Order: sequence, then C-alpha cells, then structure tokens
Amino acid sequence: MSRALFARTFCCALFCLATLLVGGVACGAGAGEGGGDHNLPSRLAGPYGKLSPDPDTEIHEPIVLEDPQGELAYYGPSALFNADGSYTVYFTAEGELEGAHIRRAEGVDLAHDPSDVAVVLEAEETWEATRVAQPSVITPGILGAPLGLFFEAGDGNIGYVESADGLVFSRIGEGPLLEPEPDPSGPEGGAGLREPSAVWSGHRVLLYYSAGSPRSIFVASVTPVGDDSVAVSRLDADEVSPGRDPVLSPSGVVDSFDEVGLGAPFVSISNEVGREVFDLWYVGLDAGGDRTVGFAGSHDGLGFGRLDQNPVLPRGSPPEGDPCVVGHSTTAVMFYTQGAGDARSIGAARYP
Repeated sequence: MSRALFARTFCCALFCLATLLVGGVACGAGAGEGGGDHNLPSRLAGPYGKLSPDPDTEIHEPIVLEDPQGELAYYGPSALFNADGSYTVYFTAEGELEGAHIRRAEGVDLAHDPSDVAVVLEAEETWEATRVAQPSVITPGILGAPLGLFFEAGDGNIGYVESADGLVFSRIGEGPLLEPEPDPSGPEGGAGLREPSAVWSGHRVLLYYSAGSPRSIFVASVTPVGDDSVAVSRLDADEVSPGRDPVLSPSGVVDSFDEVGLGAPFVSISNEVGREVFDLWYVGLDAGGDRTVGFAGSHDGLGFGRLDQNPVLPRGSPPEGDPCVVGHSTTAVMFYTQGAGDARSIGAARYP
C-alpha cells in the first residue's frame, strides 16, 4: 500500500512510528448507486468483537482509554501503529470546565494504561471558538511534515495542522480548511461539517466528513499549492445525477441500524486486487436514536456499497461511534467511542 492514513490512516511517521502492515478491507455485497461499489473483496470488514474483561490487565476492557479522574469525556480516536507493537492514539478530551481539545496517548497496547498522555492542540483561532475535536491523522502531511492532522472546530469547520514530532503542531492557512456551505438549500444543507477522515490517494488527500440533513457522508479533495498552502475542492459522488451527491446516505430501510443518519466516517485504502479499494467504516443512526458501526466499500472512493452483514459492532446499548481501524494483514483492531455525553471513553475491538 502507498501512503495512507488513520482519520481516523495507515502508514509510517518518521518520529518512531513504524510501517503499518495494512490489510485491505472492503464489502462483498450491497451495491449502491455509484459505479465503484461492485465486485469488492471482503476481508477485515468485520464483525468485530469487543475486548473481553481480563483481571490480569491494567485497563477496564473493552475500554482502553479513559480519564483517570473521571472528569473528561474521551472520544474520536485516530491511531497509528508503532514498531514495538503499541499504538499512538490521538483523541478528543472534553469536560464541563475544559473545552474540547486534542490529546495524544503513547504506549496504548490493549493491556496497560498508556505510558504518556499529552495535550497537543487547543482552540486558539476565532473560527475554532472553544473547541477542536475529532482528529484524523495522516503520514506524511500534505506539505511534507512527518505528520498531518485534520480536525473539527467551532461550529462545524474543518482545520488542518502539521507537525515534525507529533506533539507541536502548526496551523496551515489563516482560516479553516473547509467550512459549511452558506446555502441551506445546497447538498450539505448549510449544516456544520463534522468528523473528518482523511486518506492519501495517489498525489492527493481525500477528505471525508459528515454533513447535511439527514446526515450523510461527503468527500473533498485536498492538494498542496506551493510550499505553504493547500487547495480544497468538494467532489460529486455521482456526476450523472443533478446536484452534488454524498458518497453514502442513510439507508432509509425500516429498522435498519443506519435508517435515518450517518456520521463519523473512517476510510483506508488497500491495493491488494491490483487497484485501490476504499474501506469505509461509519456510524449509523437508527430511528430510535441508537448508533453503532457499519461498513461499506468502493473501488473509486465515490460510490460505496454496504456490507450485507452490517453492523460490524454489536447493535444495542451502550452506543458506539467514531471507528478507527488498524489493519494487520489478516487481523485488525478497531478503536471506537463508547458511551454518550460526559460518560464517553475509548474502547477497542478485534477482528476476527
């Protein structure tokens, strides 16, 4: 696999992050409207089993990251795999007295507490208001730094920063990378942009995010411009139909797990069948307000087909969201958000 990302990405960072062994994932059936969702392999898609309680570990399975003081919600993981077998996880921390900000946990190994947790990004700009959240990490960054990080900010903007060491980040540009469309009658409904997930595809980065009403998943292309700026272009998932279409919309199927809304996309790319295969895990919202994780696949990153065996995490309480999958040839680990509101923490599940 070439360059890829964790989000929410598969690759190698230069600061002690090792090459990730990527396993291709895609769905086997459930064709959508686009032309890129047919004849896909189905490996690592799921289902995923949450970590079982183990009295010999330091963590509280399936939870792998939680605030020791119980004052902050932890959510929105984006993970990188390290040479020693551990993970570096970027995530959102938020509490009643602390606005949403992004932290990095080192030494996450599914058995022990992290070796270090540090704040790496806080709201500073006016357009960020009091929150930066939902990190999605790519390696390398678009402008050449070892690490790039997309994030949700303020009232639905998406920002972008880069870092040489994974701890100190520099903002790219003076404003948001992508902001809500002003026209409420447009395809995104004037709604805030949420939960970015970025992945390298050739010489560009594809940026997936949720927007619109009902909430759907859209995509934009991000490319470098010179040495210090980037250009962003929203993409149409189906150029045949009028207007700009999302890559995936709610199923509308009665009693399905994703009947009324979608969000929190996580996308990776493999090349195991001689062409790019786009693997999309996402959160589905049912008519009762419950949410869990499903899967869809694509050959072009625009037309996605759902997996017949969805959802890929068990449906029901507690709610789950924000999937981030790290593939290892024939196995995979999914980091995800468990719980709601102030009770959110980060869990892990395995495949198979």
